[in-house]
Amino acid sequence: MRDNSRGCLQKRQDEKFDRQNLREINLQGANLADASFIGTDLSLANLQDTDLSEAKLVQAQLDGTNFTGATLSGAYIQDWNITSDTKFDGVR
Repeated sequence: MRDNSRGCLQKRQDEKFDRQNLREINLQGANLADASFIGTDLSLANLQDTDLSEAKLVQAQLDGTNFTGATLSGAYIQDWNITSDTKFDGVR
């Protein structure tokens, strides 16, 4: 769900963001455990230190996405699109 006053998503776990355009969104430090991002465009998004454990990242667009320090333990990853600009430093 988008909060139009600040242009950011409410940070909640077990949420569905399937097929949404979330390019350049800042979700740094969010708890998005068990969230679903099937077919979602997260290109250039800031997901630093975000908890994505058990999240579904299926056919997600991740060009230049910053996962630095994020938790991806148990995440379901299939057919995602990453590039050399996607950052995975310190991922758990």
